Amino acid sequence: MVEAKAKEEKGIVLRIFEAYRGLNQNVWYVLFLAMVIIPMVYPLALPIGISQYTRDFKAAIDRSKDGGRALISINYCTGGEGPGLPAMVDTIKYLVTRKQMTIVNVGILMPVVGQLAENVFAKVPWDSYGYVYGVDYVNLGFIIGQEAAVAAIATDFKTVIKQDYRGNPASALPILDDIYGIDDFDLVVEGTDYSGQLHMVIRQWPSTPDRPLVTHVFAGTALPFYPGSVDGFVDTAGAGPAEFEVLAGIPGTAVINSDVISLSQLFLLIVVLMANISYWIVRSLGGKT
Repeated sequence: MVEAKAKEEKGIVLRIFEAYRGLNQNVWYVLFLAMVIIPMVYPLALPIGISQYTRDFKAAIDRSKDGGRALISINYCTGGEGPGLPAMVDTIKYLVTRKQMTIVNVGILMPVVGQLAENVFAKVPWDSYGYVYGVDYVNLGFIIGQEAAVAAIATDFKTVIKQDYRGNPASALPILDDIYGIDDFDLVVEGTDYSGQLHMVIRQWPSTPDRPLVTHVFAGTALPFYPGSVDGFVDTAGAGPAEFEVLAGIPGTAVINSDVISLSQLFLLIVVLMANISYWIVRSLGGKT
């Protein structure tokens, strides 16, 4: 009787794992799709490790002047907009809501950076913050000249800047009235996917005790200058944008993207593990493999 009971239990286990192995592949596709959709609809904010350079990025911003002026330089190409846009949107939101800073963007890399900055600005709810274009924030678009332009902005701002990206003359933008050079800014935020661009900014808009320099960039580009020339950075080649959202308490697109990657990879890991376990169980119980 004991043997019969053991045989019955063995048969039950075998049927369970054979049924598992026989599931239609479409079931797995649907489950995987659910792992992608769930965090997009209901962000989970799954735990992630926060690097020291992301912590230093936030700390540098926090020590900049409250109510001061931030020079933003959006200099990634269209291919870098994926990680670059949410990182810059989050940073601007933090500067506005926590530091009450005015925002001046100027791009150096290529003509398209003016439009990429507009894409960033479109994601920031300026009206809800009480910010007015031309008074509290402005997009100056692309300035031709590469490092010569970076240097000129640092020392002769009004000669270089004649109008904004939208075609408004500089004289019609109150935010620019008392800006003459880099020393009139309290923070520099560089966003780029090109190492040479960061080098120019480090040389011409250097970090000072009263004007931190932080950047969104691939870690390999920033690490030779950190800590020192760069006070902190968000690694746009990794989880940096999500790290900053968690650290700053402003979960958004980057956290959602991180959740999607984490949950889907965890699901695949479990599926592969269970496939191997079920194979060996079925084989050991004499089932078909």
